[in-house]
Amino acid sequence: MILADKIIHLRKKYNMTQEDLAEKLNVSRQSVSKWEGNQATPDLNKVLKLSKLFGVTTDYLLNDDESTETEEEVAKEAELPKADFVSVSLNTAKEYLEEKSDFAHRIGIGVVLLISSVIPIVTLTTPSMLRIIPENVSEAIGISALFLLVALGIGVMIFANMRMQKFEFLEEAFELEFGVRGFVEKEIDNYRPTHTRQLSFGVGLIIVSVLPIIIINLLFPSFAEDHIGYVVGIFLAVVSMAIYMLISTGIYWGSLNTLLNHRQPVDEESEVVDRIAGIYWPIVTAIFFGYSFITADWGRSWFIWPIAAMIFAALSGVVNFRSQKNE
Repeated sequence: MILADKIIHLRKKYNMTQEDLAEKLNVSRQSVSKWEGNQATPDLNKVLKLSKLFGVTTDYLLNDDESTETEEEVAKEAELPKADFVSVSLNTAKEYLEEKSDFAHRIGIGVVLLISSVIPIVTLTTPSMLRIIPENVSEAIGISALFLLVALGIGVMIFANMRMQKFEFLEEAFELEFGVRGFVEKEIDNYRPTHTRQLSFGVGLIIVSVLPIIIINLLFPSFAEDHIGYVVGIFLAVVSMAIYMLISTGIYWGSLNTLLNHRQPVDEESEVVDRIAGIYWPIVTAIFFGYSFITADWGRSWFIWPIAAMIFAALSGVVNFRSQKNE
């Protein structure tokens, strides 16, 4: 049996059409037709992919013989049932992207709540310093609001992760059914301008957000000293908006690349922003709480947040730009 006959035999055995096989190998249907018609021979890279896809050795594919399959090949094929690669339909892909879009929104909101949790306690330092309200009252209100917002933020993030558990199978190798790849590629082309715009604007917003604090301190030092709480509160609100844009666009962009590059390792660059957001901000929150309670310096411990935001913006920018460059 020659290579052309073996490709036909294996394709039919796994109930594949020429279009199905072409999509799995990322070639045209005409190429598969030429292979099966013995009009062309697949290159070594495609032979290796055929070997992996059908669970046979390259020797079996390349060595012409009279037999169809040896006992060894039958055993190998038996070890690789079709279920080894989960089949993702167009409806599943659409549902996954819809859920991932909601997931990105919820994670972004959760992080915004974590960052914003410090805004009440920071802004209330100003009326406390100006003796508009008693210091103990401002601290009580600020700390209460802080714990409430942190609880809400963590709760939203936990709920978002629980909603995505049904798509955990996409962390392993899977196959796209016919037509899904084209749909995802079109979605990537449509979303690319939005992703680039939000990524650039988010990073830029974080970089320039510190300028008002610097300018006010330089030009109006007395005003800045008396009203620093208000200035910092506005700064943190702007930073939280920028972080929301970075997280939401990064996660959704990563989901598109997860579908498109479904044979890549699960820790590929496109998923890094998602993983960073899920671990990074709870750690920052823990550091903030630990430092603030140990030192009781709530008036200055807020600065942990802008530093963390700058670091996160830098990481997100590098990861997302590298992901786009490798497209």
